[in-house]
Amino acid sequence: MKKLTTILCSVIMLLTFSFTAHTQIGVRAGLNLANISIESEGFSIEGDTKFAFHGGLSYERLLSENLYFRPAALFSVKGYKFDLETPGIGTIDAGLTTTYIEIPLDFVYKLPAGSNQVGLHAGPYLGFLLGAEEAEGTDVKDDFKSLDFGLNFGLTFEFNKIAIGANYGLGLTNIAETTEGADLSAKNNVLSFFVNYAF
Repeated sequence: MKKLTTILCSVIMLLTFSFTAHTQIGVRAGLNLANISIESEGFSIEGDTKFAFHGGLSYERLLSENLYFRPAALFSVKGYKFDLETPGIGTIDAGLTTTYIEIPLDFVYKLPAGSNQVGLHAGPYLGFLLGAEEAEGTDVKDDFKSLDFGLNFGLTFEFNKIAIGANYGLGLTNIAETTEGADLSAKNNVLSFFVNYAF
């Protein structure tokens, strides 16, 4: 927890440091279409898409002509939905909900689109696990690693102070807390749509 607090304080300092005419603070919120890719002993399993949400603060700074650095600090809900058909009982929701503080570190290249702008972005992200629950409410946080890492890709359309965007977060870290020698891999995959309002 101390390490997480230190990182969050560093991010807050980053979001507020050197506020000039070439920086913007924003509020971001959106929809997550989340899933987890699971591989075990040569078999691949993928659940159904889980509809969730994310929200938080964004920061944008001009680096050079058309190129911007855009980190953010987001509360993000992920996981997957998995329906089991059981005889005599019916359909059981066996999904998973995970919550993260996520720090995307995106670089954005902006192109003019009439009086507006289109931005193409890419960059790494860090996710710090806050909690994990199975569908029936069982706490399974200890079954997952506290840190997630991956890459973001996406685009935004900007007009006035509002940006509408889409992002794909490709998880690169095995988030499953496994014992030595266990053949199990689980990785987050999230397609998100969002709105950002810049002050």
